[in-house]
Amino acid sequence: GGAPHRKRPRGEMVEDVIDLLAAFDGKPVAPLRTLARSNVPSRDLLRFLPGPHEVAASWVLKARVEGNGLDETIARSVFETLPKLTQPDAILHALQMVQFAPVADPTVIRPFLAVKRTLHRVWALDALSRVAPDEAVPLIEAALEDPSAAMRARARALATGQKS
Repeated sequence: GGAPHRKRPRGEMVEDVIDLLAAFDGKPVAPLRTLARSNVPSRDLLRFLPGPHEVAASWVLKARVEGNGLDETIARSVFETLPKLTQPDAILHALQMVQFAPVADPTVIRPFLAVKRTLHRVWALDALSRVAPDEAVPLIEAALEDPSAAMRARARALATGQKS
């Protein structure tokens, strides 16, 4: 039953993606999960980083990299946008993606080691440990004494080699 399936023009598909990303308010992620499983190319989502839909777009890209990985060039492109992202959740998503695609340039990660937001510092340390492990060792040791419980916990996991 139902109407025969017709191939939709690419412009219509992109409009649907924009509508879906724009509708995301941080709560129900089911529509984003559907988009993550769709055949919309990841490179089409890159155009939303940075921008008003960067949280939703980064969520979808993170779900994809966690699920079955991302093309290395796409992952590198995400990490290159890190200095330009403005929304805390988008920054967090990008930093968390490094564990699944350790191809980020350490220079885009380093600034997040000194920010006020604890989770950004935690995941920046995690990311640095994957892309510049020798540089991260003394930082991990110092983080074992950090005032933040989250930072100490991540540092312990990294110090003992439990990188997940």
